[in-house]
Amino acid sequence: MASQRMIRKALVLVGGTLLLAIGVVGVVVPIMPGVIFLIAGLLLMSTEFAWADRALNSARRWIDERRSKSQDRKTSSKTDTGTPQTMRDTSA
Repeated sequence: MASQRMIRKALVLVGGTLLLAIGVVGVVVPIMPGVIFLIAGLLLMSTEFAWADRALNSARRWIDERRSKSQDRKTSSKTDTGTPQTMRDTSA
């Protein structure tokens, strides 16, 4: 039973490392979508390794923060009338 666990962990390590490596190449070379491979590698490795699970959770939080900032910008641009504010001369 322990040997099956070790084999599974080794396969996850090899597969996850391969996906992460492809993802890094994909980020550098604009031919393929590297982020997808990075996320897939982290998802695979998070089944066996706590550090990968933490990295995946950090990535999720980062994406959620960016998404909420993007939504805030969209909301504020809809309420903006688009006309410039006139400045008053208060020095008099």
